[in-house]
Amino acid sequence: VRLVHYIVRDWVVAGLAVSWLCFAGAGSVIYSLLRLDYTHEQSIRAIKYLCIIPGSFFFISPMSESMFLLLSAACVYLARRSKTGWGCLMGALAAFTRSLGLILFVPVCMELVHDAVNHPKGKRGLARFLWLLLIPAGFGAYCYINYLVSGDPFKYMQYQSEHWGQNLGLFFNTPAYQLENALSCLSDNLPSFFGLWLPNLLFDFGALCVMVYAAGKMRPGYVAWFIA
Repeated sequence: VRLVHYIVRDWVVAGLAVSWLCFAGAGSVIYSLLRLDYTHEQSIRAIKYLCIIPGSFFFISPMSESMFLLLSAACVYLARRSKTGWGCLMGALAAFTRSLGLILFVPVCMELVHDAVNHPKGKRGLARFLWLLLIPAGFGAYCYINYLVSGDPFKYMQYQSEHWGQNLGLFFNTPAYQLENALSCLSDNLPSFFGLWLPNLLFDFGALCVMVYAAGKMRPGYVAWFIA
């Protein structure tokens, strides 16, 4: 954002430009990733759905979602192309962008196991698993920044809890409070019910239903990533 600001001289426009460029790049990388397994038509259809989901407006906002998506897609794509070191570096940057990037450890590890099983005598050997340490190292760097700024490596968790109500917990904790909010809005706040809480619940359980149907047709690493 600072680099782009030197060109456009406006912080909001610079933030928007970075998000737009990252989202465009993410779409390109995701398409390339999907083409490793699916046809051109199927891959384009997936990108179309990515662009029209209700939450996609976050990807063109001056926030970190689009950069996180780009780095996560690049991590998995490079791992699939057996460029493990570069893939884990992208995973480290993703974990530095958002703590959720830590779970990129799962699909990359699964790809390494898949490769080791199918090519047990490959030149790269088990030493490639050491690259996985880059991903938690990226998160460690993020915690170190927190420590330098506030003296607490996990200060971000306090901010997330205070401002957005985000805390560590099980998946179904989220649908539980969303259902409570939906029911409380049903009688006197229909716009919030239909515009926010009902769509959230539909996507929560819809994603589970889609994965149950599609799990057998996808790479095990992708399913493990979803579960994580």
